[in-house]
Amino acid sequence: MKSLFFTIAFLSIASISFGQLELGPKVGYNYLFVSYSPSASSTETPEVSGQGFHLGAYAQIELSDGFYVGGELLASLRSYNEILGSDNTLDGIRIKNESFTHRSPFYLDIPIFAKYSLNLSGSRYSSDKMLSFYAGPVASLYMGGSGSTQETVRTEALNQTTIVQTDIDFTKTEMKEYFNSFHLGVMAGVQFSLSMGLNFDLRLNRTLMPTNSTVLDEYGKVNNTIIQLSLGYNIFGSQY
Repeated sequence: MKSLFFTIAFLSIASISFGQLELGPKVGYNYLFVSYSPSASSTETPEVSGQGFHLGAYAQIELSDGFYVGGELLASLRSYNEILGSDNTLDGIRIKNESFTHRSPFYLDIPIFAKYSLNLSGSRYSSDKMLSFYAGPVASLYMGGSGSTQETVRTEALNQTTIVQTDIDFTKTEMKEYFNSFHLGVMAGVQFSLSMGLNFDLRLNRTLMPTNSTVLDEYGKVNNTIIQLSLGYNIFGSQY
């Protein structure tokens, strides 16, 4: 939170020195690519898929013509599923194991960015649109979450099938121990803005540190690559 306060203070001072401070809310969708760096003891890599959403606010200041710096405060859900399976037959007995694990961690993301904007006025498209490109670091704080595992063992022998299913819900303590409390990342994106205050945002966010505690994960380090699609609205400041 100190980083956020320092960012807001810096932007407020900069707004006096350089130009107009712009503020607004934003909301959007997360699509996750979860990758594993296998540990030495790991013989399997789960199939992973994930998605979620983000909600928060942004602030930015124009330092010179078309050049901005700013920051955001986003609550971000990154849910994903891990799927593992094996199928073995020995002496006519077939044993099929399936494991389905769901994790829904919540983060507080604090992106800081530098942005360059092109005013499309005078173009054949319109005179009230801007195209912006930006990049910067992202600090993420783990805020909590939920998780569960469903394990199924199917045994087929002598023309009979036996199914044993086990459901496990992770406790808050287990989730907190599994996920690292802090990690850093980088992001880059493009934004399309209208003079009425609406802006549309597409970015790629990549973690630079493992999101999990590798001591508790036999499959190794977990990293996220996140595609984020956002809708924002400028409620304070210049709308060119």
